[in-house]
Amino acid sequence: MKAHFPDPDAAALDVFAMEAMALERVGNPANWFYTFRRALEGLCARRWGVERHHAMLATWLPGVTFRHYEYELASCLFCMDSTLECAAFTLNALGWALRPSEFASLRDVSALKRIAPKAVVDSGPKRIQGFAALYPSVVSLWRAHEDDVKLIVDNHDVSKHRSATWSGGTMRRDPSPAILESLGMEFTVATGYYVAPMKDLFLYKRPKLPLPERSPQPEHWIDFLPLKERFDHLVAQTLTLAVADLRATFTVA
Repeated sequence: MKAHFPDPDAAALDVFAMEAMALERVGNPANWFYTFRRALEGLCARRWGVERHHAMLATWLPGVTFRHYEYELASCLFCMDSTLECAAFTLNALGWALRPSEFASLRDVSALKRIAPKAVVDSGPKRIQGFAALYPSVVSLWRAHEDDVKLIVDNHDVSKHRSATWSGGTMRRDPSPAILESLGMEFTVATGYYVAPMKDLFLYKRPKLPLPERSPQPEHWIDFLPLKERFDHLVAQTLTLAVADLRATFTVA
């Protein structure tokens, strides 16, 4: 079967879904495959958005003479949060096709509202049971990254509903001669502001606290750039482990 996605990890999950849909015992009730693929398309598009906005934050780019750090950071957080949301929706759609009684129903508006990153790791009595049963490795991975997921979701919420999230950092001062030529300027600290990418930039670990209650101590802040690297690992491994879990727990032959 020909995959719909250039990303090999997404393509492998897509191929599994097509193989499952071709089985008479699975089929395509409620057009689940369209729901699945649209969610996976959303995941891949948001990953691309993360890379685009991250490059504007952290990479020297020819001809880029202005960077709005807060805009790029808020947009990157949106894409990261949305990637996780789409991942949860992708796994639920495919899970519902294989084990409809264990996942949120694709036919029920109220059930669809339950699908969120926290649903992947939820172990409470109202949990979506199928995640742990069908995707055990993915659930373990997400539990190991639970603090990072919460940081992303909370900081996106604040950037969307309350305020700016960027709280400073260190500007890079290492443009190459080719970059300077493309910028048509001499680089100084004064001219570099809003031109240079960032070496590090900081987010508050508990961004929903009232501003007067935030501590200035370094242990209460986190560098966004290593967080983004851990996010990349989480998403790539989610797709890889999802396919491995599915092949181990559901036979498509």
